[in-house]
Amino acid sequence: MEQTGRIVALLPGGRAQVEIQRKAACASDCSKCGGCAHPEQTMVVEAPNSCGAQVGEQVVIRAHTGSILSIAALVYLIPAALMIGCYFLPVSQGEGPRILCSLAGLAAGCGLCALYSRRAKAARRVFFEIERGLGKPEPRR
Repeated sequence: MEQTGRIVALLPGGRAQVEIQRKAACASDCSKCGGCAHPEQTMVVEAPNSCGAQVGEQVVIRAHTGSILSIAALVYLIPAALMIGCYFLPVSQGEGPRILCSLAGLAAGCGLCALYSRRAKAARRVFFEIERGLGKPEPRR
């Protein structure tokens, strides 16, 4: 997936912070829909700055789709699988303890996701890369 963004800061180690506009799964046809709560939302991502772009330049960044899809699977499937699996643990006191075990499984799954998120951030995993610079945008009049 390619997207256009703007360099907002240069970081040590040849990395840059890029501000991109968040796209919706509906292809961002906001003028016809109006169903999103915040269609103009922006986010800042870190990416290796291999092309040497400077602050204020427009760049094209590419997302590593495989990494993002595996993280999405982790975030959605692991907590749900643990919740369902813990519900079927052998508990003899009835439905109440089963529900508590299920909620404990959900909490454990969310905890695993938070732990993975912290480790990925500390390891500086690369999910985006700057493909090429587009130059400085023209000033508005």
